Amino acid sequence: MINKIKKYKLDILIVAIIIFISLITSLIISLTKEQGNLVVVKIKNEEIASYQLNIDGKYSLNNGTNILIIEDNYAWIVEADCPDKLCIKKGKISNVGESIICLPHRLIITIEGEMNE
Repeated sequence: MINKIKKYKLDILIVAIIIFISLITSLIISLTKEQGNLVVVKIKNEEIASYQLNIDGKYSLNNGTNILIIEDNYAWIVEADCPDKLCIKKGKISNVGESIICLPHRLIITIEGEMNE
C-alpha cells in the first residue's frame, strides 16, 4: 500500500515537471516570435513576387487560382480552387518563418524578415 502511494506521488511529480517544461517552452517561443515585413510568393519553387507586409493589397496568383490578401500586417489566402482548401484553412500569417502551402498548385507563401544587405 505504501509503495503504491510513493509511485502515485512520483507519477504526479513527473507529470507536473513535464507540464512546467512545456509551459516554459511555449512562453519562450511566443516571446521570441519576430514580426515579418516581407511576403515572398513562390510557384514551382521559383520566386514570382514579393510584397511588403505593411502595404495592404489583393493579389491574384496562378492565373486566379489563388487569391492572396495582405492587410493589417497579415497575409492569407481567401480563394483557391484546390479540392482540400488547406491553404485557406491555414489562416493569417505574420511572423518570420510562417508559411502557407498549396500543394496542388505548388504555391508557397512565406513571411520573411528584413533583408540585410
